[in-house]
Amino acid sequence: MVELRKADGAVIGVAVASYFVVSSARREGSTRIDVGDGNGARKRDAARAERTTPNTKKPTPNPTQNNNNNNRPQHHFYMAIGVVKARKAYKVEYPAMYADNESAPHLSPADRAIYNGTQRGHLNSLEMLPSYLALLAAAGVPYPATASALGALYLAGRVAYFKGYSTGDPKRRMNKGTALMYVGILGLAVTALKAAGETLLRK
Repeated sequence: MVELRKADGAVIGVAVASYFVVSSARREGSTRIDVGDGNGARKRDAARAERTTPNTKKPTPNPTQNNNNNNRPQHHFYMAIGVVKARKAYKVEYPAMYADNESAPHLSPADRAIYNGTQRGHLNSLEMLPSYLALLAAAGVPYPATASALGALYLAGRVAYFKGYSTGDPKRRMNKGTALMYVGILGLAVTALKAAGETLLRK
């Protein structure tokens, strides 16, 4: 039976706290301009600007950026559902992977950026999955509690990365939550190297 060390218990506590921080950070508010009931001139100006703006089109609501409190991070399952919702919302037909002029001529550049960012956020996580699982296994055999906590940090950071990417602005994929991903993966690498070193020294 593996004995749970004090350091491992502390890391687990940090991982649990980080999970709730990332989950609460996912809630995004909306910003709107309120012209007020008593200001008729401002209302008329807003209406005139709306009528004179050429090619004004309502953007398609981003299905991955909602405030449903029942949505909880489930990593790849959560991301896959987000991609499916985006494909349906933006009407990108199979087998097209990304939205471009040929596969989605009906979409605006902003909507294409949102759909493509959602797709890339999921695919990037899948590309890193083999490395993550290998490090998790190598570190988890000798240090199961530490590896579990670091793995949880990595998954929470991956969800934050996906949420930022799916906004349509690639720069937002790097955010405060994304730091958890790097802490988790680097921690797993160090733990796996430590386990390998200990195994070699025992021989």
